[in-house]
Amino acid sequence: MLLIKSLPEDKYNKVVNEGNIFLTRIGYYRKTINPLIKDDLEGTRGFRFDPKEIIRVPNSDLPTFGNVDIVGGYTEIHPGSNVNMHEILPDILVYCVSEKVQPTFGDKSFAITDPNGFCELLIEELRKTFGDNFLHGSLERVRYGGHKDEITTLDDFKKAKTSFYQEFNELYSLNPSDFTPESEWRYIFLFEPGVELERTGFGIYNKEFHKYCKF
Repeated sequence: MLLIKSLPEDKYNKVVNEGNIFLTRIGYYRKTINPLIKDDLEGTRGFRFDPKEIIRVPNSDLPTFGNVDIVGGYTEIHPGSNVNMHEILPDILVYCVSEKVQPTFGDKSFAITDPNGFCELLIEELRKTFGDNFLHGSLERVRYGGHKDEITTLDDFKKAKTSFYQEFNELYSLNPSDFTPESEWRYIFLFEPGVELERTGFGIYNKEFHKYCKF
């Protein structure tokens, strides 16, 4: 399997000349003003309602956050009321790639010819820096839809529930259906709670990455 990384020429040159692989904080995609990569729901778990009909659901089916606990009863969400209820998941680092070239993200690209070997080297480098505070790394195929899509009907809500209570790896590899053309795969790296990450992400410099790539 080949995976493709598309990126601007200056960043491509840093990969070629310096072995620079830049991992991005998941929360950065919520806050960036770059419309090409912005995703208000990235790194979150919740429901976003834009109802076209009255949606009446048991409160036990809605997420509870922090020390808030609603017992019994129902919630009704009516047309015209835009409701976004979500929790922000722990911050992680990701490296986003695709099954095909994505010119939207840059005019240069390279192929990762050994995706698993590439992943193992990323894990090795993160352990050098973060030690035991680094927990786990994996390569995940991104899925689309579920609770990342707007809920307009009760049937939509029932579908969204199926993706809500999952392992973190699956929550971090779910995107809205509008992103389907990106055919994305994602390297995902989890850390102990409270680990400080830079504002945008973390850069690794190691030309050993070249043996897993084709430029």
